[in-house]
Amino acid sequence: MSTIPWPVFIIIVVFTSCAGPISPFGAIDVFNPPTDAGMEIGHLPTAIMNAQNETGLEPQIHFFPSRKLWHRSHHFKITIFDPSGIPFDHQIQIFFDKKDMTHEFLRHAKSTIDQDKNTITYSFRFFKYKIDQDSELLVHYRPSKMEDGFLTEYKNPECSIDNFGPLVSTGTFNPPDETIQTITTVSRDENLNPSLMAGLVAQESSFNPMAVSWAKAIGLTQVTPLAEQHIIEKYPHWPRYPKINKMGSFRIKSLIRAGQINETNEWRLNNEYSIRGGANYIHYLKKYWAKKKNRNVVTNYLPNPEKEKSKIILASYNSGAFRVKKSIKKLGSNWLDAPKLKEAKKYVRNIQSYCYHFSHL
Repeated sequence: MSTIPWPVFIIIVVFTSCAGPISPFGAIDVFNPPTDAGMEIGHLPTAIMNAQNETGLEPQIHFFPSRKLWHRSHHFKITIFDPSGIPFDHQIQIFFDKKDMTHEFLRHAKSTIDQDKNTITYSFRFFKYKIDQDSELLVHYRPSKMEDGFLTEYKNPECSIDNFGPLVSTGTFNPPDETIQTITTVSRDENLNPSLMAGLVAQESSFNPMAVSWAKAIGLTQVTPLAEQHIIEKYPHWPRYPKINKMGSFRIKSLIRAGQINETNEWRLNNEYSIRGGANYIHYLKKYWAKKKNRNVVTNYLPNPEKEKSKIILASYNSGAFRVKKSIKKLGSNWLDAPKLKEAKKYVRNIQSYCYHFSHL
């Protein structure tokens, strides 16, 4: 067995340790590692937090996209508007996960100042969050070393299952207009957020009406055989392919590709039925959590039950209501960090991200 010369070994260690990304800003520079800024953040002035929402008489910090985009990498921008003008000696600090990442950010970001010299934009390509991390991103702008500055947090996307805002975009997806119209119509009929329904379809099937998972979930909303039992009670007239739930996923895919199983003999391959069926299953889960014994679990173990409502229903759609309830009892407000809900956490956050950005241009 050959050995690696010591100088070569050092080079390998250094360069492999630079490999990443291990932060949204790319690989950490081993020669200038980020410092733990927990105490520093704590001493930043709180009276000027969230300058983004001020009247415009003070500096404002804006982000693009306006809130975190969890579901894909993207072009990220921080724009600082200072009505007094951007001073030559201004300072910007970037804190991520309680560490000062300013060096890493500025090493890759491109800055531009407008003609009026009162707006500076930092652009960063291929920005991507690790969706399972609970990390905060803070931007601190100081016009000069003599001033305290302005601090803004990059906020999480918000999405309520009961919000009835418009579905204005499907991002990088390009589904047929009739699919979008069906989502809008069904959501209105079922009193559900159309952007959330579109987000659910994007996450479940990427708008592919013939999608089939290893768990034999089929169609736009990926209805499983177990979920179908609840849905078909309301829609017994919908067509069902004989013994399809006893087949393996590979067999189902083959028959769908061959056209033997299609939208005329299996309701989950019919776009409207699939969307309406998915919406119906969400209503089933809402009723489940509205039952007194289940509602008591939520109110007894969670400090803000209403805020968690949409997350609980989406996690239940993905992993089952019983597993979610068990995690709430065990971990309280940290229920979504349960090891058995690891995939559900990504699932919920992806749909929240889709939902928010589908409703904002």
